[in-house]
Amino acid sequence: MKVSFIGGFYGSGKTTLISEMAKKLEKDGKSVLIIDNEKGNSNVDPLFVRELGLDGDELTGGCICFYLNRLKEIMNKVNDKSSKDVLFVEPVSYFLPSKLYFDLRNEFGDEIDLAPITILLDGRELKNVIEKDREFPLIDARQVKDAEIVVINKIDVLSKEDITKIEEMVYNLNQDVKILHVSAKDSTNINEIIDVVLNEIHEGTEFNSPALFQEYLKSVSGISERGEKFKFKSNKPFNKKQTQQILREVVTSIDEKISNAGGEINHIKAYIGNDNSYLKGSRPRATKEVDITGNLTKITEGRLILNVIASEVPDDLIYGIMLKTLSEINNTHQITVKT
Repeated sequence: MKVSFIGGFYGSGKTTLISEMAKKLEKDGKSVLIIDNEKGNSNVDPLFVRELGLDGDELTGGCICFYLNRLKEIMNKVNDKSSKDVLFVEPVSYFLPSKLYFDLRNEFGDEIDLAPITILLDGRELKNVIEKDREFPLIDARQVKDAEIVVINKIDVLSKEDITKIEEMVYNLNQDVKILHVSAKDSTNINEIIDVVLNEIHEGTEFNSPALFQEYLKSVSGISERGEKFKFKSNKPFNKKQTQQILREVVTSIDEKISNAGGEINHIKAYIGNDNSYLKGSRPRATKEVDITGNLTKITEGRLILNVIASEVPDDLIYGIMLKTLSEINNTHQITVKT
């Protein structure tokens, strides 16, 4: 089984890229498993993956580097049921690639065939970094330094000049890295990434600096994440347009409340669905826009799942903001939402 970790910071498009690659691989006769690793206890992405008809699992509670035994259990369980050709793992956005790959080698040895360390970058956000003459974000920079492959995502909204400038930033951090370009949203250049996953191998990473790991942990200690699952019910059916509006209101309200509390949003994800259809809303760090995917005709009851990742605010405050926002939505749209 080929194992590929696709890393990158919140909102870079990891879930979309992995899902598009998995769909293409399965169309070509390959069997794929996707594992989503998040800090929160309830997550949008695994449900979204399964809604696409893909085989998915999740590893929650924190960085996968602390739960390698759990990863081994999942892999053994899967292999007992049916063999897989490719395992995609989407690690927490703040993982340290060199530390994780070093631990993987110690834990698994030659049991797994590791694809190169691949880091996905949000091209739209880095364009904003360049235009405002800001420094390369700290966590992204550390991951780029570790990477063997860097993938610049969202090229559909970038000019050739934008891409060239982003490449220069990447090469300044890691002159040996291989850079690829992709638009996960419209599947541009997906085959190039698949070729890397299937045919290239991890060349080996030494990690001999506990001090670096401790310093890195300090840099991410201000990031909080809260994932919560709710049930909702309405006396009247909502169509797709109305449900999209509810998702936008939920995401926008949470964003505004956290900003007013002195926090900074890294990523907000919201899911509304039942056994037949769903909609997923996403607001990454780089934009105030709420991107909505999925297909839904009408819905009166089902699941509402929220994932909120923010800096400079505690988890409990995020949860309180979720509850206040849902109370407002209850009053506006006459929806009953329960935990």
